Amino acid sequence: LFTVFAKVDGEHFTAFLVERATPGLGTGPEEKKLGIRGSSTRQLILEDAPVGADGVLGQIGQGHKIAFNILNIGRFKLGAGSVGAAKDCLDVALAYAKERRQFGRPIASFGMIQRKLADMATRIYVADSMSYRTAGLMDAAAERVDPNAPDAAERLVRESIEEYTIEASILKVFGTETLDFVADEALQILGGYGFTADYPVERHYRDSRINRIFEGTNEINRLIIPATLLRRIGQGGLPFADFLQQLDREIADRAAWPPAVAGPLEREVRAAEVAKRVVAYAARLLIERGLASLKDKQQHLEILSNMIIDVYAMDSVVNRTRLLMGHGAADDDALRLAMTNVFVSSANERVIDGARRLLVNELEGEELRTHLRLEAIVPHMPIRTIAVKTRIAEALVARGLGPVFLR
Repeated sequence: LFTVFAKVDGEHFTAFLVERATPGLGTGPEEKKLGIRGSSTRQLILEDAPVGADGVLGQIGQGHKIAFNILNIGRFKLGAGSVGAAKDCLDVALAYAKERRQFGRPIASFGMIQRKLADMATRIYVADSMSYRTAGLMDAAAERVDPNAPDAAERLVRESIEEYTIEASILKVFGTETLDFVADEALQILGGYGFTADYPVERHYRDSRINRIFEGTNEINRLIIPATLLRRIGQGGLPFADFLQQLDREIADRAAWPPAVAGPLEREVRAAEVAKRVVAYAARLLIERGLASLKDKQQHLEILSNMIIDVYAMDSVVNRTRLLMGHGAADDDALRLAMTNVFVSSANERVIDGARRLLVNELEGEELRTHLRLEAIVPHMPIRTIAVKTRIAEALVARGLGPVFLR
């Protein structure tokens, strides 16, 4: 059974269900692909194939809703699934690095290999946090829908799928790019063996590449994220004006800041909150510079999108680590804390750098200097990354992925 999208009367975009045995329906030869070779990929050929009214899926002219919501679910699943594959790559690389010896010791004890293992683990932990958070939000929204209500199906789609369009795109981009990064680093750790089909990393490396293309390319998803956010702001769906007024007060007077959250993640909580404000400030600038022309400013939107992705990642990992602190082994807490420190420190710099680039590309002179006052509220988070990443790698070597990665 195929789901096919076509225009009724050449105008009304509609979804159809078409049986495999329908006359006039055929398929082309199998495509020869770089990866996912176990998946059948063929052209679907339709020549005067009859489809009755009972083959219409949904309503005539409403096919876009079905297509977009399929994509939203697909993006969420693809992002989360990529995290699972990344864990497998890290597992293989970690085992190899512990066994492979050079100069009389395991390569897992060498600094550059430790840095790779720490970066891989940190990205995975962050993407994992984003996956569980997004799944929880969607599940909670679905549970609020009364299944006996006459509009239950429509509400389920609107409140648990459409509502999380931004989060699904964020997870798709971050998850698939995490897998690409981890697969590449895993292959590098295995060296020549990683390049052979005898080891699983080779297949992960090939299979991962398609993930940034299907379910909407990562470039398209990077446009969807800010476009959806800006549209919701314009529709009044977010308390954006109130948030900006509070931000202006905070920039003018540090005493207007909310009190700090005490604890081992005090700096990270503050950085995540500031990053939200920096994104809001940048979004306001783009709106003020002409919302109608934003479709022609893809590079601006890409920068804003990357900032939004980092903010969601920071917020997700900080909240997950805070929730889990003290509820497990002390070693697990230490590993989560170290990975959160490393990621938030780097993401904090990327967010302010993104805002700075947007300002510099849109403003100049005194106007630019005025807007750069934003940097005054951004916390600087220098950490000893070499020492922290070494501790992360040593913990992984000693204990494996373990419960921290929910395997």
